[in-house]
Amino acid sequence: MTVVQKSVRGTWEAQDSIELGDDRVLKFHTHKVSDGALVTTATVLLRDGRFLSHRMFTDFSQRLMTAQVRCTEKNVAAQHTEAIAKLAEIKEAVAAHYAKELV
Repeated sequence: MTVVQKSVRGTWEAQDSIELGDDRVLKFHTHKVSDGALVTTATVLLRDGRFLSHRMFTDFSQRLMTAQVRCTEKNVAAQHTEAIAKLAEIKEAVAAHYAKELV
């Protein structure tokens, strides 16, 4: 379920979390970055009890989209929806990423 809301900085953001199994969660996040661009990323987090963590340079993380548009609720929701539409493709990339880990 997509959550679109104002961040603590007062800018619009959107988030989705999708359970992948094996204590992994795929998180989509659309937000404004320091250079003013609207960015959507997909990141895998590991669940340990009630906590989620991401191991840099080990766990999957990919910037999916970048746009030089205003950070409005409408633009954030539209870009996030476009990224979520690629869910099957992202899940394949995640599977390939962790398959390399087993080799």
